[in-house]
Amino acid sequence: AAGTAPDGGDATNLDKRPLYPVCFDQDSTENFVYGVAATDENDKLPAFSNYGAGCVDISAPGSHMLSTQFHIAGSKQFGAAYGGYFNGTSLAAAEVSGLVALLRALDYNLTPKQIMNILTDSAVKIDAANPGYFGKLGRGRVDAAAAVQRVLALHKPADNPVSTASLLPQGSAGRLVIAAPGPGRAPEIRLFTADGSFIRSFLAFPSGFQGGVSVATADFDGTTRKTIVAGAMAGGAPQVRIFDINTRAIGGFYAYDERFRGGVSVAAGDLDGDGRDEIVTGAGPGGGPHVRIFEPSGRAIGGFFAFDQEARGGVNVAVGDIDGDGKAEIVTAVPGGTQVKVWSGKGKLQYAFSASSPVKSLAVADADRDGEADVVAGAADKGGAVASAYAADGRRIGDFDASSFRPSELAVQGARRLALSRLAFGALRGTAPNVTVAAGNAYALGFQAFESSFKGGVSSAIAE
Repeated sequence: AAGTAPDGGDATNLDKRPLYPVCFDQDSTENFVYGVAATDENDKLPAFSNYGAGCVDISAPGSHMLSTQFHIAGSKQFGAAYGGYFNGTSLAAAEVSGLVALLRALDYNLTPKQIMNILTDSAVKIDAANPGYFGKLGRGRVDAAAAVQRVLALHKPADNPVSTASLLPQGSAGRLVIAAPGPGRAPEIRLFTADGSFIRSFLAFPSGFQGGVSVATADFDGTTRKTIVAGAMAGGAPQVRIFDINTRAIGGFYAYDERFRGGVSVAAGDLDGDGRDEIVTGAGPGGGPHVRIFEPSGRAIGGFFAFDQEARGGVNVAVGDIDGDGKAEIVTAVPGGTQVKVWSGKGKLQYAFSASSPVKSLAVADADRDGEADVVAGAADKGGAVASAYAADGRRIGDFDASSFRPSELAVQGARRLALSRLAFGALRGTAPNVTVAAGNAYALGFQAFESSFKGGVSSAIAE
């Protein structure tokens, strides 16, 4: 807020008398404080609003405002839910803040600089209505509708979007393998047929981000598991983005504080038995073992700490119906640790056991085809990679290997009708970027998901 003159006093020309904090960046080469002056209903500067070319970036209505206020039903002193009329640059700044939040809700990939440019470029010019204050009210009066339209225009769908189904080879069963790179590469998610034929690709996050992508598939409408959920790994904000199978962005949110840079792992499953999946996230290294549960809209509906809250190793998550009650459970493990815990969808601990080797990856699948889902923990050994299957009580069922592909990430279809034929293994960091898809007890299909020079590992999931 540019600041408001005291009652009966004169507004301040901030170019002559800079004030904190609105002018904090006045002598900086970077505009990191967005100054807001007030206007009245005629787009004129009211007598109370400070102004100045060096400190004010934009103006917004702040005069004669009707607003909600502190309210107690039946109270004589606080009985009115609405009041006014109020004046002040604090009202104007709040309007701009609300618009910023709206723009971020429309596109979580917008940077602060991009948002500032959208606000200023879409503002209504008001210099003519304010002779004597040319350039001292910022770029104009904020126009919320115009700013929203500019963001929507950035994501206007193509007139004839290409469907993924139309790109599949003739006779394809429709099952797709989703592959995402680990750190060291642009965040490109690739779609393949189950036998490794490339279909298409897209960027889950801005191309400059190279921290890696965690990927899962989900069924949000109760029909098919063909929605792609992507989590930004270490180095970026803990952002989750949602795409349909045709690679169009359809949602997104931040799973943790935007300042956290440890990344986020993602999983999805039907935790409440309503036929529609929820999204489960785990904080990456540097954060506590915080597990959170979200609706596809991004509304948080639950969460808990899977291990010691003070630990900073992060937590891996997987989701699947362990006990066969039609509701998926959440499986957690500390990356590189041996302790595994199984939780209900409401965060109640159900089982805990120790894996035989440090857990590199985590999944839920009916590994022995007995009709009951098992915990599958991936680990590396001298011969490559081994995925050990455990019953919920920790009883070790057996081991699987990934041939020569040595995965560090293990992804599975989800909570419904899981079987060994619905497992996909992604490569371990430092090895060739391959994916192996288990195809029953007889054999496995393998293919290279990214260029051979890439050694950052692969995260994978199955959509069908």
